[in-house]
Amino acid sequence: PPLQPVIHGDDPQKGRFGGLSTRNGRSLKATVEKSGSVPEFYNVTIWVESDDPIKNPLNSDVIFYIHDSFSPSVYRITPAEFKDGKAVDDEILSYGAFTVGAIADNGATMLELDLSEDSRFPKKFRER
Repeated sequence: PPLQPVIHGDDPQKGRFGGLSTRNGRSLKATVEKSGSVPEFYNVTIWVESDDPIKNPLNSDVIFYIHDSFSPSVYRITPAEFKDGKAVDDEILSYGAFTVGAIADNGATMLELDLSEDSRFPKKFRER
């Protein structure tokens, strides 16, 4: 589906995917942990999963959109690459928070998660 234009220059994916992290039986989730190898950085894991993997499994490509400072900032994870039925990216090393967008179900499901809004994540990460 066509994406909304970028309206937040410092967080280019914010507001482009409908603002919800759960929709159509799918959820976009994340964890953030301090990096043990790069001081001041954080290991970010993002994933899309089915809320009912038995009745409504995730079985199509998932396209992730992350901050433009990452390369690549847009990439696809295919069902053959899924981990336990989830589209997972566990290789993001980040200095600060950003909004993640994801498209699943061949374009029928758009998800959005602003990592700066989750109080479970380190304050220093969220405020950068």
